[in-house]
Amino acid sequence: VVVSPDGRRVAYELVRGERRLMVIDGKEIGAYARIWNPVFSPDSARTAFVAQRLDDDQQVVVLDGRELGPFAEIAPASLAFSENGSRFGFVARKEITTPSWCVVIGDDAGPGFESIHPESLTFSANGSRAAYAARKSDGWRLVLDGQESAICDAIDRLSVRIGGRDG
Repeated sequence: VVVSPDGRRVAYELVRGERRLMVIDGKEIGAYARIWNPVFSPDSARTAFVAQRLDDDQQVVVLDGRELGPFAEIAPASLAFSENGSRFGFVARKEITTPSWCVVIGDDAGPGFESIHPESLTFSANGSRAAYAARKSDGWRLVLDGQESAICDAIDRLSVRIGGRDG
């Protein structure tokens, strides 16, 4: 059971035989083989969760009742909303046979990487900027608004601030 930040909304998984449904505010959503990580946006207005489809083992993100995908794999811990709830993103890969992971924001998939730290995706407070930690064979880098930083050994906690203010 997940309760929204304002305490007014509830989400939970319901099992009927082989089917899994997400129940949000009493409304049943979908019929899936598996469901992971239901989350609410910080303003409690939006919802998202990861689900595995019944028919083909592909995974989708269900954002506000609409499926995004399908993908071969989605990192459930990667679901992230901006502070104001205006933007949403997650980490996924299109094919299971390739190690190419990408960040998906809205309907746009970014460039592929060997690895993306699943909990690193973060947005500026107003949702205008996005950053995450990604690794290629030569090392880690920060990706800010699609632009890669210099290579480094590791990246720790991310916070996006522009000009001394949240951007």
